[in-house]
Amino acid sequence: MRTTVGTDVSGASDACLCDPSAGTRTPPDQSCGQAMLVHLIGPGGAGKTTTGRLLAGVTGQPFVDLDEEYLKRRSIDEDIDTEGYEYYARTNVDLYIEISRLADNAVIALSSGFMLYAHHIHPGVEAIHACLLASPSTVLLLPSFAFIGTQALSPDSVLGTRACDEYWGIDDTQSEARVR
Repeated sequence: MRTTVGTDVSGASDACLCDPSAGTRTPPDQSCGQAMLVHLIGPGGAGKTTTGRLLAGVTGQPFVDLDEEYLKRRSIDEDIDTEGYEYYARTNVDLYIEISRLADNAVIALSSGFMLYAHHIHPGVEAIHACLLASPSTVLLLPSFAFIGTQALSPDSVLGTRACDEYWGIDDTQSEARVR
């Protein structure tokens, strides 16, 4: 288990990054050498999984996709159909807390609706949201409008670099080298 990150007002000794049991909404001090979790947030199809795998490969950190971890244990569709969306969201928050307690350094792709969960669905979700929003290691990904509904996603469309590359005159070879 990692050491407590941020200001621990609850006396918890095994608090994790963005864990409500830490009793704080203070993001970790990344300059002190504490554990580093990179969180990728955004809507479905924004490229959280693709970007997360690329980033993890470059940094050498493990990659965790919250949806993939959920599917190892349960069915998202079945849980929503039989138990309701709030049950799925609550279970997903519990899974996030479990994963974040075990990961010292990782790139985590959160489920597309994670940042939109109502605060009443889980006692810790408000603190988790606040921590994620305040953290310098949370990255919001959005789909590239040039590719939505017209083409399959590629690393260029996922990272939204194609339009910028064209504007700055960067060719495909330079762009691909930067993405990889």
